Amino acid sequence: MFTLSPPYSGDNFNEILAKAGEMVSVKSWHSGPALPEEMCRIIGKAMNVHPDRRYADIQKLIRDLDDPIAGKWAVRRKKRFPPGKMLMREGEIGHEAYRILTGKVLVYRQLNGQKILLKSFDLPAKARI
Repeated sequence: MFTLSPPYSGDNFNEILAKAGEMVSVKSWHSGPALPEEMCRIIGKAMNVHPDRRYADIQKLIRDLDDPIAGKWAVRRKKRFPPGKMLMREGEIGHEAYRILTGKVLVYRQLNGQKILLKSFDLPAKARI
């Protein structure tokens, strides 16, 4: 459903069914746009060939799916960016979301070769957005 492609392929139903006993990661068979690591983890757990490693019940799967939708990711990594680091340019497709905790953030727009400052955020050491 998330990848729009099946994890196993074959010439007939029996061939596909035989492959269904093999453990495959989403990244090994999905060639479309990258999925977030957390979504790959959820899909992998739901499709695990070992029943005891799958979700024990549908409510646990729903909870895991609801968290990313609500913006609560199980895997959070802190990243530090050096001053002046460009995080994203206008028109780019983002593959990550950032929550800026401290520092200064400047939002510019490029117009006729000139940078125009749109917004400036100066966050104190304990601030959270």
